[in-house]
Amino acid sequence: MRIAFFIPVFIFSLLLAPASGQVNLRGPASTGVGGGGAAMIDNLDAMHVNPATLSAGSRRGRISIGIGQLSAFAGGDLLQFKYYNTAFTSGNELTDEVATEIINDWFGDPSSGDLRSAEFGADAVPLAFAVQFGDWAIGSSVRSRTTTKIGVSGGWLDLILVGDEEQRDIPMNADIRLLSTTEFGVAFSKSFASGLVNIGVAPRYILGNEFSENVFESVATISADSIVHRFDYLSRAAGGLGTRVIDNLSFFSPSVLENESYSPSFLGGAGAGYGLDLGVVVKASPGIRIAASVTDIGSITWDQDAETARPANNEFRFDGLNLDLDRLDDEYNGDIVDYAQDVLDSLARGAYEEVIRETGSFTSKLPTAFHIGGRISATRKLMVVGGSSMSLNKEAGNVASQPSLHVGAEYLLGGAIGLPIRGGVHVGGSGAFAVAGGFGLRTPVYDFDIGFIVTPRTDIAGAGGRYAISLSLANIRI
Repeated sequence: MRIAFFIPVFIFSLLLAPASGQVNLRGPASTGVGGGGAAMIDNLDAMHVNPATLSAGSRRGRISIGIGQLSAFAGGDLLQFKYYNTAFTSGNELTDEVATEIINDWFGDPSSGDLRSAEFGADAVPLAFAVQFGDWAIGSSVRSRTTTKIGVSGGWLDLILVGDEEQRDIPMNADIRLLSTTEFGVAFSKSFASGLVNIGVAPRYILGNEFSENVFESVATISADSIVHRFDYLSRAAGGLGTRVIDNLSFFSPSVLENESYSPSFLGGAGAGYGLDLGVVVKASPGIRIAASVTDIGSITWDQDAETARPANNEFRFDGLNLDLDRLDDEYNGDIVDYAQDVLDSLARGAYEEVIRETGSFTSKLPTAFHIGGRISATRKLMVVGGSSMSLNKEAGNVASQPSLHVGAEYLLGGAIGLPIRGGVHVGGSGAFAVAGGFGLRTPVYDFDIGFIVTPRTDIAGAGGRYAISLSLANIRI
């Protein structure tokens, strides 16, 4: 009974973000080899991965046009289905010992308050083009992308599964973010030292569609005769969906959007900002290149429907149920269950219901990341790639700061009309061992590509699922 009111608190912390490790969607060719974009790509995808490679390859046509590229991603160390299935779908009654073991394996020590996160992303590049002439390459693209990050600590599961019989302090934290943008970018790349070094820069103007950032920090102290929940949160949002969540923020509504209508925006209106990608490529020998890039340097200022919310109170205290027999008989006809639920509801409302809301613009950072990699062209048809990526902040689009590693290869079947076959592996970051694959079609004037990444099991060489698919409908060369 004492922990019943914490369940809506947990649901509320998730609803702070609209429902929809490192996302870094890089196009089908990179996806197909496990993520080898920094050194591998010298087509239109370079504008979003490493602009220096735009002028680093041997183009079969001076003008390239890309139409209809789509990518989607889900992953993170929260997606560990072994523990989820054991805890919630096995049908077996969990003992406190088994529940504690699951929580420790899944989240680490619950007393640390460390988060496990999952990320969901989608990326669309409806149109892109590039022109190469001499030592220069210039390109431009339009891109829409949405990323949602959900992070929770093991304390929530500890309280739900183990309960309130054991006296302890339980950190219960959450970090939930959403970013949706439409970007208009250009890219410039130049070759130096007779083609041994290439440098690129890709600035872009960003229209902000939706933004939500929600950080919830709390500790529940369980003693023999009381529960004390000390909490604090900061919720910032801009755009139609995010502000509807804040405007309806409540622990006690069945849905914060129950009576709301919403039409998504794809051409901004909530904010605007600028981003920048930088890259360099060094050709160590005719068949070997080493490359590095930094993507998503910049920020967005949100000034349309921009709101911030924080709690008016910071503590809930439950010292046990004092039974008022007269009230029990007069108001509840002796029904002690209804009486207890009403008392708990009244106490919880006093602590959680009041929210302080403020309007005014604010600024958010882009999900900055660093990439490094190498590419070996073993033969004219075989290419081997590898590298690493690392998030440089905690924004939506970056799950974890631990670096991830990828190794893969591409082999071209055929000649002027060929079929590139790709495969690779991805480890580290915020997920388990993942395998990648893909294929494409190469002709003198038209290319098609598709790639995927999937985690066979979420507890091998790491922890967490990682799933991605990327499709490029048409790359045309003139």
